[in-house]
Amino acid sequence: MDGLFADLEQEELFVSFISEHFRQSPTEIASVMHCTNHIDEERIRYSFGEYKQNLEKFDVFLRSRNPDHYKRAGALLHSLHESEIITKVDLESTAEELEAGYTRVNYGDAEHILKFVEFYETYYNQMMCFDVSYRACAAYENTPVQYDFDYLYNMCRYLRSNSNLALDTFFMMFKSLMAR
Repeated sequence: MDGLFADLEQEELFVSFISEHFRQSPTEIASVMHCTNHIDEERIRYSFGEYKQNLEKFDVFLRSRNPDHYKRAGALLHSLHESEIITKVDLESTAEELEAGYTRVNYGDAEHILKFVEFYETYYNQMMCFDVSYRACAAYENTPVQYDFDYLYNMCRYLRSNSNLALDTFFMMFKSLMAR
């Protein structure tokens, strides 16, 4: 496989790509206030080892020496989900502060992003894992299916509620999403 997934098989490129993604605040929040994601590089390096091991599982169990982008995206999501890369999130204003009006964020913006901030406070690791894995998968699609907030919320809730999911579950998420 060429492109992004070939790059992700090299540890330094993996660490750089994942670090850059996880340090970025969601645009929904960053457009209104400051948000800092604190990440653990050791967990990213651990995730790389898990990613490579997941690819090897496909080779052994599915006789798939060059897994398609659905399997690779699933392997990536699985490895990132297991690693919980973000250790802490610093929001300029919490959802509680936004709702109460104890913030420099104006009322209209606060009202607009409140639901997303509540979501992000709970699901930051799951959201960032799913988002980067989805983007990697979508890069190989001619017309990738776009997901909405409801889909993202349900996917993140599912990931957080199920800490011991099989690798196959992760690649089927992307295969079924893109087949819609």
